[in-house]
Amino acid sequence: MSGGGSWQRRSIELEMSSKADKNQPYFLSQFEINLIMHIITRKTLIQFWEKHPDSRNALMRWFKFVQNTEFNGFAELRAAFPSVDKVDHWIIFNIGDNKYRLIVAIHFNRGKLYIRHVLTHVEYDRGDWKNDTHN
Repeated sequence: MSGGGSWQRRSIELEMSSKADKNQPYFLSQFEINLIMHIITRKTLIQFWEKHPDSRNALMRWFKFVQNTEFNGFAELRAAFPSVDKVDHWIIFNIGDNKYRLIVAIHFNRGKLYIRHVLTHVEYDRGDWKNDTHN
């Protein structure tokens, strides 16, 4: 690979239906692929907790839980995180007893979560994050 970039191969568990004929071609539907959430990038969390050490444990718990959980849409995410909000195309998590805000964009169909901002409550209330046009 050129350009010094890196890529990560995601493992996908495929389960054969018990009704499938082992001698016939098997076609997978989107419901038979079990993906976990790929979080881009953990580095943003680390940089934040280096400035705000008391956020570290809460951010690590959030990361581990989300990384190992399959979410097929916002409703499933809300079931796991009742305080999560959606503002425009952003999804906002309350972290550390509402002391911090984690702002992400999630592409549920691809199993990818993009961390856009980690903010203190005061920084969040200023609203500068709303000017970010990336999703």
